[in-house]
Amino acid sequence: MGPIEDEQVFLDGAYVTLANLIVHLDERISRLRSAPSVGTVQDELERQAQFENLMHQLKAARLADSRLCFGRLDTDEGESFHIGRIGLRDEHGDPIGLPPDSVCSIILREAGCSQVIATLKRVRNNPVMVIAALQCITTIALG
Repeated sequence: MGPIEDEQVFLDGAYVTLANLIVHLDERISRLRSAPSVGTVQDELERQAQFENLMHQLKAARLADSRLCFGRLDTDEGESFHIGRIGLRDEHGDPIGLPPDSVCSIILREAGCSQVIATLKRVRNNPVMVIAALQCITTIALG
């Protein structure tokens, strides 16, 4: 197989993993909704927090379904890091697609710019800011 076919195999596997994640999150939400409540205020708060967290994960997974990966970073050592809309892991817990802020951290660490990593962590929930920072940092670090 050539590089394009290899990349397609990777993407097909990543989309299967994403589909499994969406099913898993749907099932967890369904079980949470149907589970009996203890009736205490603390229990209700914990259930609500867990429900909101699962809904947030599900929304992110469904949004990523249209464009799961949008790039790849190849290192001089032969490692490849796929840049994804969300952090996705396989059944062994190994990363499949790194979110943009993680890729920025890798680039900055390699370039010796550890102070900038803290700034990126503050804007990581804003994909536009992270992608813009990634483009600027890549130019500086590799330039």
